[in-house]
Amino acid sequence: MSRVIGREGFALPVVRETVQLSSIGIESLRSSSATIAATARRRARLMQSVFEDDDLFAWFEPAGGGSLYCAFATEPGYLLGENVRNWLREEVHARDFVYCERMGNQRAVVLVIDGSVIKDALVGGFELSVELRHALTRLDVVSPGPYSVFLHGVDVRDLDMADRSRVVTLEDSVLDWMEDASGTLPELNTTNRAIGAIDVVAKRLRQLRIVRTIGLTLGCLVIAAAGVFWWQNRPPPPVDESLPPPPLPIDQLNAEYSELLVTPDPGELIPAMHRAYRLFLSDSVFGELLSVRKLQWTRTDGGRLTIETSLPPEVLGGPRSGPRDALLDQMRRRAGVQGWRVVFSGLDATFSLPVDASNRVDELRLPQPLAEGNPWHGKRLGGDLEALGTVTVSPGPLNQVYRGFSTLLELQGVEWSTGGTAAWLGDRLAGGPLVLESVEFESGRGAAMDGRIQFTTVWCVTENASARRCLHESE
Repeated sequence: MSRVIGREGFALPVVRETVQLSSIGIESLRSSSATIAATARRRARLMQSVFEDDDLFAWFEPAGGGSLYCAFATEPGYLLGENVRNWLREEVHARDFVYCERMGNQRAVVLVIDGSVIKDALVGGFELSVELRHALTRLDVVSPGPYSVFLHGVDVRDLDMADRSRVVTLEDSVLDWMEDASGTLPELNTTNRAIGAIDVVAKRLRQLRIVRTIGLTLGCLVIAAAGVFWWQNRPPPPVDESLPPPPLPIDQLNAEYSELLVTPDPGELIPAMHRAYRLFLSDSVFGELLSVRKLQWTRTDGGRLTIETSLPPEVLGGPRSGPRDALLDQMRRRAGVQGWRVVFSGLDATFSLPVDASNRVDELRLPQPLAEGNPWHGKRLGGDLEALGTVTVSPGPLNQVYRGFSTLLELQGVEWSTGGTAAWLGDRLAGGPLVLESVEFESGRGAAMDGRIQFTTVWCVTENASARRCLHESE
């Protein structure tokens, strides 16, 4: 039986992301947190806090590399991008393309790169050329192979395209395919229904994980046995006759501790970095011409945000020449007006932007909390951050005055440009004894980015486990 689907049945706008599933192991098999369904639940809870709307609708599908592809919106409906992707993948095996279709007074635009939907929209006729130009620029930079431009109900003569050799005109509409398609179509439903559908896939995956884990365990036993044999027969280590360095004076350690505690609050720093990034993207020259490859901020680098970008090939003066001098001069002047630094190297341009975040006025010297309910307890903080990605905690500095724990949060496939993730992180990491060490994001698939955020939690040393007062407090 055919469905009756109109353009009003599509859910827009949609936020998409790809998240990494938990690693496979004996403990992860025992815990539901390692399943696809549990990952979907965590992402849905996070998105509800980002959207600040209880009426959240979702759709999930397993992706390659042990990851989960997610889509969220505040309205239900079919997914335009995913249905177009499935249709053209089935019909012509397309993986990199732009799709444009006239739907009444609007135009449907879908950008797919390496089989993943990067953007979908319904725009007015006057906006189509702008959307198409942005999509083609993206494909020229990141497409792994040849791509196509599919049109239905749109005349190529109405489009501002220098190269029309990639255009393929389609007789059918995606709506026709959707109405006659067998099985379920990608569609946003209530989160419970979407999670219930993906849970069927999760159960099959868990069965496969059990088999894989048994093989991994046997392999680990063989490696462990070899390690024991080597350890028992290892040569004696060389004797180190050097003496350990003397401990630093208490006054110097207190000064070091105070310097750490007055660094800018991560709750202010992370949103400030995001504002600087958005300011860069909103610039009519830089945001239009450049493709961002990497964002980086480190505490020891003067508190500035470094943005590594690439220039598009069309600005070249010739096949072997560098970018046009006039364009470079224009970009240098524009960066100088903004107070930004810029360095050019071939097709690459690296910018350095100030981050507007002030030092903390009051130090927050706290003993390490015993209760896991404390928001800064390691287990509580790590559990909250696992909703975003993988958390790794390792020992940090330890001396007579303070001790620290280093935390690495690794993110994959996040929509960093929208601001939701930055706002959530800023809110969760605000007001604690935390020192932000570094933030790094690299372009991933399409508009998504992969990131690493490193920070240190510092606690004052107490006289004993029961004492809740810092041993070396400043007078």
